Amino acid sequence: MSPAIHDVVIVGGGLTGATTVIHLACGAKEPLLIAIVEPNKDLGRGLAYDNPEQDYRLNGPGSKHSIYPEHLSHFHEWYMAEGLDKHDPDARDQSGFHFPRRYDYGSYVNAEILKNTAENPSRSRIVHVIDRATDVVDQGSHFEIALESGVTIAAKVLVVAATPGQAKIPSVLTSLPVGDLTFFPDPWDTDRLRQLPKAAEVLILGMAQTASDVAANLLKYGHDGPITLLSRRGKRPRKRPPLDATSYLRDPMVENHDQFLNPDQTAKPASEVLKALRRDARALAKRDKSWVPTMEKLSELIAEHWHSLPIAVKKRFLRHGRTWFDVHRFRLPPQIETRIEAAESRGQIHFLSASILDAKPNGARLDISTRKRGTYEIATKTYDAVINCTGLEDRPEYTTNPFLRALVSHGVAVTHPTCSGFDVDFLSNAIDKTGRPNPDLFIVGPLTYGAFADQQGSVFIARRLMRIVPNILRQVAAN
Repeated sequence: MSPAIHDVVIVGGGLTGATTVIHLACGAKEPLLIAIVEPNKDLGRGLAYDNPEQDYRLNGPGSKHSIYPEHLSHFHEWYMAEGLDKHDPDARDQSGFHFPRRYDYGSYVNAEILKNTAENPSRSRIVHVIDRATDVVDQGSHFEIALESGVTIAAKVLVVAATPGQAKIPSVLTSLPVGDLTFFPDPWDTDRLRQLPKAAEVLILGMAQTASDVAANLLKYGHDGPITLLSRRGKRPRKRPPLDATSYLRDPMVENHDQFLNPDQTAKPASEVLKALRRDARALAKRDKSWVPTMEKLSELIAEHWHSLPIAVKKRFLRHGRTWFDVHRFRLPPQIETRIEAAESRGQIHFLSASILDAKPNGARLDISTRKRGTYEIATKTYDAVINCTGLEDRPEYTTNPFLRALVSHGVAVTHPTCSGFDVDFLSNAIDKTGRPNPDLFIVGPLTYGAFADQQGSVFIARRLMRIVPNILRQVAAN
C-alpha cells in the first residue's frame, strides 16, 4: 500500500528544520499536513544545541538570538520568564548581557515547536517522525523518503534541513584508533573528554569556537596539562570589544554602506569592500565605537549580494577570505574568552599555525609531525591526546549522512560549484544533475552556504527562511 502523502516533509529537525516548520504553520492560509523527520526526541536541538555542557554558550547575547527576526528579544524574554538566568548565574557578563547555554536555546526552539504543534494559526497538523531518513526517490508527483526503520513516507514538497553528520577528520588522521583516549574524532563527546588524565598534553585541531569550547571545558574540568590549539592559518576569533548598552546600536556611518556598492547597487570587488571595511573599523575605533555592528552590516551585505558574484570570486572568498571573515563574525562568549586568555597568560595554552603532515601511534601516545606556516620547518612532537575540531564536511557526497549522499548519488541534487553545500537557485530549489531546479525540492540552512553564504546563526537562518517559506507555501498550493 502506498504511504499517505504529506503536504510537506522536512528532513532534519535541528534549528533550521524546526524553524521552517514553525514559519510554515504560522504562514499557511490553509491547514497543512507537515512531517518532520528527526531521530532526536527533542526538535530544535540538532548538533549545535544538544549538549547540556554549562559552558557551551551562544557566542552573542541572548537578546540578539531569535527564530523570529521581527522580534529579536523573543528568546531572551522566554529565557527570563522561565527563570533560567537564576539557574545559570555565570551567563551574565560584566556589562549585563546574558550569554545563555546553547542547550537552553535548543530548549527554547523545542518549546516553540511544541506550542505550534498543539496550536498554530493555520490549524496545520505537525507530526514528528522520530526516525532517520536514509534514501529518497523522486516519483514525479511526489517524493518517497525511506527511513532507517524500514518505513517510507511521502511528500508533495520535500525540504532538506539535515546536518552533514559527524565532524570531518583530516586524511592523515583517519587511520588512528579511536577506542582509547588518544584520538577524539568527535569534539562533542564531552563524557569521553572528561576521562582524559588531568596532566595529559593535548593537541586540539582548530582554533574556532568548537576548539575554544573544548579547551575552556578541559580547563573547567581541572585540566592542568599543556594544551596546544593548531590550525593551518592560525586565525583565532577576534577579541570582543567591551560591551555596553550601545554596543549593538548602529552608528549612522555603519548604516550607510554605499561605499561597498557600485552605482547600480551591485557589490564592489572584494578587495575594495575589504579596504572600505577596514577604513570604517579604524574610524569607529578612533571614536571609541565598537566594530561589531560594522561586521553585522557586512554579513547582511554578503547575504544580499553573494548570489550575483561570479563563481571564481566566491571560490576565492571561501579559499582565502572566509577564515578571516569568520574570526570576526563568530566571536567567543566572554566567559570562554576570559578562561582561555588566563590559561594563555600562565603558559598553559599555546597557539600554533601549522599543517599536519603525519600522525603515528607511539605506545599510548601519538607522534604528530607538522610544518609551520610560511616555512619549510618540520617538527615532530608527542602528545597524549589529539582532539579533532576541524568542523563538518562541506561536500554533501562525502558526509556521513546517508540521506544527503543519496540526494547526490540519485542526481536529485548536486554539490554547489564552490564545493560548499548543495547547489540551489535563488528560491532555494535544488538544482539536479541536468542543471534544472526542482520546484518541489527545497534545501535550506547551512547546507546552502555556497549558494547564499553565511548561513549560520539562528537569526541569519531565520531571515533567509522568511524569504523561502512563501515559496514553499506557493508550491504546496500549486500541487
